[in-house]
Amino acid sequence: MDKHLLALCTFAFAGLIPVSAEEWNSIGQGVYYEDLMPALDPAIEAGQHWAVDIEESADVKGLYRFIPYHRYSPIAEYLEGPDNT
Repeated sequence: MDKHLLALCTFAFAGLIPVSAEEWNSIGQGVYYEDLMPALDPAIEAGQHWAVDIEESADVKGLYRFIPYHRYSPIAEYLEGPDNT
């Protein structure tokens, strides 16, 4: 993966790029494969996956996001609530 794209994805995932929900347009769905949380907490089953909405920024074409820990995800159940940031 290109190091600039990786940095952008990391900043977006970490919430360092401020956005609001009104700035995004849904472009379809994808499948998210969880591998971060099981590495941090062995109580979380590895290899889980689920559907996520993929959105493109209305302001910056080519900037995409997805929210993997939405309220129906197995991780949200573990965390006892969604992480929609």
